[in-house]
Amino acid sequence: MKTRHFAKLLTGFPMAMTLIWLQFLPDRVPIHYNFSGIIDGWGSKWTYLILPVVLLVMGFVMAGTARRAGHTSTQNAQQQAHLESNAKVIQGVLLATGLFFTGLQAVMLYVAGRNAADTAPSGALLLRVIALGLGLLSVFLGNLMPRSRRNSLVGFRCAWSQYSDEAWRRTNRFGGLALIVSGLLTVLGAVLAPEAWAVWIALILSTLALTVSLCYARRVYREEKAKEV
Repeated sequence: MKTRHFAKLLTGFPMAMTLIWLQFLPDRVPIHYNFSGIIDGWGSKWTYLILPVVLLVMGFVMAGTARRAGHTSTQNAQQQAHLESNAKVIQGVLLATGLFFTGLQAVMLYVAGRNAADTAPSGALLLRVIALGLGLLSVFLGNLMPRSRRNSLVGFRCAWSQYSDEAWRRTNRFGGLALIVSGLLTVLGAVLAPEAWAVWIALILSTLALTVSLCYARRVYREEKAKEV
């Protein structure tokens, strides 16, 4: 099955899975947890349809964008190759986010059902899964970033990286590596650190990767601009 077809399937699967799973949940379930895994909000089980709806809309928009990018024709062979490369990157991003949200939704529904019937409910498992999923997603996206070409849709996009093709290439190669490293460390934190720390570790590492990448993008921009003087 081609990547784009599998990605489309994943955007719709959480909705079907949720509609079936909701039939076995009580009407009142936990719908929010704090960063310590403690339930701080209860509500209707139908609240769990929000994420699948968001994923459907996001998948529809991204799939349409990838299709237009891949089918757009140009007289320049290099530009055409860039368009097709970016279309594949968008499909990869859609696939990765689809897998992440599918897994997250499944665990959320499982934890909601278990906590609704438990006298001592906890969201510790959910915290670990979120951190683990964010780490794996960062690794996957980090591998995709260097494959993108200068555009306004995917990749590490800022004014500095958009300055030239070379600035884009260097920035996205470095940013991709930063994401991979932060993702691997996030996975380790999700497995080894206490549940209450797992998501915080993920957020801190992703923020650090973004900050370092921005600093590098600025440096590359200055180097590329200096060449023109």
